[in-house]
Amino acid sequence: MSSQDELDPRFQEAINAALVGEWQKAAELNSQLFDEYPEDVNVLNRLGHAYSELGQVNKASSTFKKVLELDPYNPIAKKNIDKLSTLRGANLKPKEGTRVIDVDMFLEEPGKTKTIEVVDLAMPRVLIQLRVGDTVLLNNNKNDVSIVSEEGKRLGKLESSWGNEISSALSLGSDFSAIVKAINVGKDPKGSTFSVFVRETKRSKKIVQPIFPIDSNFTPFVREETVSYIKEEPSVPPESGETAEADSSEELPKEDLPQEANELLPEPELVEDEEEYKEIK
Repeated sequence: MSSQDELDPRFQEAINAALVGEWQKAAELNSQLFDEYPEDVNVLNRLGHAYSELGQVNKASSTFKKVLELDPYNPIAKKNIDKLSTLRGANLKPKEGTRVIDVDMFLEEPGKTKTIEVVDLAMPRVLIQLRVGDTVLLNNNKNDVSIVSEEGKRLGKLESSWGNEISSALSLGSDFSAIVKAINVGKDPKGSTFSVFVRETKRSKKIVQPIFPIDSNFTPFVREETVSYIKEEPSVPPESGETAEADSSEELPKEDLPQEANELLPEPELVEDEEEYKEIK
């Protein structure tokens, strides 16, 4: 943090406003700061981001161009200008508040959930409205399933193999829900990627086997690195030496464990089910 940041409390106020999604306040504060600190590229980047969150594409684009006048290789400004270049004149809706992601919404269930790629994507100006965790709708066609926003805009369709499976299941009376798992918008549809997390909410009585495969290596919890990704927070590496120690302890053969641990295991004759005993061992 620079000395001017420490002396002027508005710097932190602007950052705090952005963190809680108060984009109008963030824009006003950063605009005031830019008037007094016209060469601060961090202020300009924050101002441009606030404008883009408010749906003011032209203002956001011109602000990021000012950044490049001061710092021609600034990666934040270059990335945002590329993103905004296809959105001029688009009717973007302002985003209100920060999106709180419940990690349980991405909790996998064997045979009931699947992450599926969306193909035949809509134009970037449509996809740019999406955020991770947004609910999308499944529109059943004869042999495929279209993905539609809650506002009724077509976003794409499920890739063919799963589109056929889910279309058949829907026709037989099954129900599914879907949310945005990942979205990356490029300059054109071919440069964009989009996937949805699909969950079977009701299985038709006519369907005996689950349509989603059950992975034998299924892990019934959300991994820590996934939580960090959803929160857009970097995973904090362990202190030096901790990783090696933790990994080595997990890989120790049972016979190398301390004798005290082995003594805690029940005697075989006390376990009625052989498979249960194997799991304990």
